[in-house]
Amino acid sequence: MKIIKPNFFIVGAMKAGTTTMYEALVSHPEIYMPFEKEPCFFNWLGDARKLEVPQGEDRKSSADWQYFDSEEKYLNLFRNFSQDIKVAGEASTFYLPDLSVAERIYAFSPGSKIIIILRNPVDRAYSSYMFQKSFGAEHASSFRESLIDELKGNRNNLLYGWRHIYCGMYSTQVENYLSVFGARNVKVIYFEDLILDVESAVEEVCNFLGVTPELVETKNKNKVSNKTIVNKGFSGWLITTLLHDQPKAITQMKSYLPIGYRRKIKSKFIDFIRFFGSYPERLSKDDREFAEKIFVEDIIDLEKVLGVDLEAWKP
Repeated sequence: MKIIKPNFFIVGAMKAGTTTMYEALVSHPEIYMPFEKEPCFFNWLGDARKLEVPQGEDRKSSADWQYFDSEEKYLNLFRNFSQDIKVAGEASTFYLPDLSVAERIYAFSPGSKIIIILRNPVDRAYSSYMFQKSFGAEHASSFRESLIDELKGNRNNLLYGWRHIYCGMYSTQVENYLSVFGARNVKVIYFEDLILDVESAVEEVCNFLGVTPELVETKNKNKVSNKTIVNKGFSGWLITTLLHDQPKAITQMKSYLPIGYRRKIKSKFIDFIRFFGSYPERLSKDDREFAEKIFVEDIIDLEKVLGVDLEAWKP
């Protein structure tokens, strides 16, 4: 059994097209990426393991997320690959907002390359809110209420997926990776460019990684994945019953299945229920303006960090 350390990482942002990029790269014969997206190994080495997730009206430990909590378990993801492999990597979107992760990755694999996909922070926050809402895991009754709740400090101890403002404050997060790895080892892609032309964005990343762009499977070249869906009616009932209020038999059966199989089954189940869902309503003008005021100063800071014009993101 041959094992290789990963040498590139898609670190975020959440709800910014990382699944689309992951699914394109995983098809490439010169790239090895494990089936397991989001192992989040480097988060669980630090204080992220103390963060909480919403559960009903209460909160619970994020311990259920911490499966890859040892180097042995983590490196087992990177085994049994062909001799054609040139690079190996993984995608964990909790890595970008966790400011302690960059140093850990560097200590583990100092020659690594970092891929960051950024999205208009207002759109990202709304997509993140609706994503959690669709799975019954977001308890604010409206997007604005979730932002106000966070501004009050009520989400400071929640895991990153529920901190819709914090995860869109990119300037410090991106600067952190640039400082640790150097600009030539960090590739920033913009979601808005990715969805317009997936093939060109994937080609750009392949060149960055030093692999042949043309070898990406054709069926994946212009595929946009993991779109947020609002689940109502039958799909909403399925989610509540099978993902949240699980019958005891399902809970017991899960304990006998390896984590990889459990997540593969869950992925297929989610694909199924998405069929019955619909896309979220557009963000209202008032709520967009409210959110834009929160993010505008950080967007200006990000322009300075990256030396780019992000006028399209501003109010």
